[in-house]
Amino acid sequence: MRLTLPICALLSALPILVIVGALLRIRSPEAASRFTRERLFGAIVAALALSWGGWEAYILLGQDFGMITQLLPVLIPVAIIATALWMDYLLARALAGLFLLLVCQLLPLAFAAAVPGRLCLALSLYPLGLAAMFVLGQPWRLRDLLEKSASRPGFAKAAAGGLCLATLAFVIPGLLGHVR
Repeated sequence: MRLTLPICALLSALPILVIVGALLRIRSPEAASRFTRERLFGAIVAALALSWGGWEAYILLGQDFGMITQLLPVLIPVAIIATALWMDYLLARALAGLFLLLVCQLLPLAFAAAVPGRLCLALSLYPLGLAAMFVLGQPWRLRDLLEKSASRPGFAKAAAGGLCLATLAFVIPGLLGHVR
C-alpha cells in the first residue's frame, strides 16, 4: 500500500495525537494502565498494523522467497488472533507498530519528493521512531510516562507540547511537499 506524502504525514500524526490526548486526559495511575492495556481498540489497531506489515512483507519477499509468501496469508490472521488474545499492553504496542510502519513510508516519500524542511522532518521522525521502538519492546515505559503525567499536570502539558511540536515538525514539511 503506497500512500501519498501528505496523507502519510497526517496519518503518522494520529498515533502521536492519541498519546498526546492520553497525556492530557489521564488523571490516575489505574487509568494509565487501562489505556496502555486497552484490548478492543488495541486489537483493531494491531490487526491493521499486522495486516499492513504482512502486505509489505508479501511485496518485499514475493520474488525471492516464494515459500514464505505462500505462508503469509495463513500466518497473518493467526498472528492477529494470537496478538489480540495473548499480548499484554496491546494498545501501546499497536500504536507504536503502526507509527513505525507509517514512518517507514513517510521518510522515503519525503526524500523522494525533495520537500522543503527535510532535515526538520528527519530530525523529528528519527527520535520519535526510536521512542516507538522502545514502546514496542517495553510498553510499560509508556504506562510509566502516563502515570507520571497523571501525578504532575505540568509535566503532562510539557510532554504533550513537546510531542505536538515534534509532530508539527514532520507534518508541515509533509504537507509542503504536496504544495510544491
